[in-house]
Amino acid sequence: SPIGYSQAKIAGIPKKTYNSNLGSADFVIAKFNCSGDYKWSRVIGGHGSDNMQRVFTDTLGNVYAAGMVIRNSSTSLVHFGGEGLTEYDTILPYGSGVQNKRGLFLVKYDSIGTMKWLKMPQPSNVSAADSFGGNASLDLSVDSSGNSYWLCAITPGIFADGAFVNTLAGTNLFMFKYDALGNFQTAVPLQMVSNGYSILAFKMTRDQSNGNIYVAGSVDHNPNSTDQLLLDGIPVTHRMYVAAFNSSGVLLWKRENANTIYHQGMKDICLDSQGNIYVTGGTGIPDSFNGNPLSNTAGHSFPFLIKLNPAGETIWQTNATTTSLCFGGAVAINGDEVAVTGGYGGMQWDGQSLAILPNAGYDVFLARFNKNTGAILGLHTIPNNFGGEEFGTAIAADVSGNYLVGGRFSSFM
Repeated sequence: SPIGYSQAKIAGIPKKTYNSNLGSADFVIAKFNCSGDYKWSRVIGGHGSDNMQRVFTDTLGNVYAAGMVIRNSSTSLVHFGGEGLTEYDTILPYGSGVQNKRGLFLVKYDSIGTMKWLKMPQPSNVSAADSFGGNASLDLSVDSSGNSYWLCAITPGIFADGAFVNTLAGTNLFMFKYDALGNFQTAVPLQMVSNGYSILAFKMTRDQSNGNIYVAGSVDHNPNSTDQLLLDGIPVTHRMYVAAFNSSGVLLWKRENANTIYHQGMKDICLDSQGNIYVTGGTGIPDSFNGNPLSNTAGHSFPFLIKLNPAGETIWQTNATTTSLCFGGAVAINGDEVAVTGGYGGMQWDGQSLAILPNAGYDVFLARFNKNTGAILGLHTIPNNFGGEEFGTAIAADVSGNYLVGGRFSSFM
């Protein structure tokens, strides 16, 4: 998650940060045990606005993360930090011209926080403008064996120390595969092209059984926007979409909603063990997805949960009725349940409700559903102070069936 530029603490433990700019952020990976006790953490970043998409683990407890660091300062170098305030795993050097500017990274730590390897696939002589202008880390998936499937936007050039040459003009999406030892395996092009906001406004998941890739995202169709998303050369003409690609990156199908109104859009996607797809986000009325109506009589932005089969056909869908802006921020499978977390300012969902006082801000919600039928099982929240703004943005389930919810808060909870 992002971490501030000064006086950073994790579980009360001071951590060294490396950016010196109020508008910038470093990122942190932190491990806690099942009782919530702190184990270790690593801060990654430098002077610029670095980013990181996801963190994954394999069956051995190794930790994988991907992102982009900005190497634009000779005095605030990019660090892959250690446990203490003066410890670090790696400091990336700074150079003039086109030296030492590559920023895409994929890193692996073992279960006790030891860095196993760091991969930066861009060419060593990439310019700063090309490094973080035409290239981007977009999303990551890791299978149980520790193979990494890293989705990146890249420009033409030589990558992975000469193991791959991209000859496609412009910026294109490729899935980089690395094995558990950090060896580059292949780069697969995805039939997906964007020239704006939509290149960053999606989440990806991968079916380990067949290698199919599923993407859920949003496109900015405001009148002043130039954003455009093409899937196999076909434009996405509405606000939200879900798309499927095979293991070779070929588009299998795409599904869209009905309107172009700027609401929250698609926020997250996950799969169950049968390959069914679950997506959540927020939209406004009137709307539908895959031809099936989504409705909210109160007239506000509202969260939804949709289940599709591997062929893109809707199995069921459900949505809340809200009294102020609400949306689903993340979704996860938990046995026979599927759950959504997000932020609400008053909502009802299939007979269950969460009330909130006027002007009280936004609170975190957790909505649980039967995975097979879509019937709601529970609607839960976390108490907080009046006027605060709290949003659930990440969710997972452990092997004991517990839910772990993460997000952001503005005051106290």
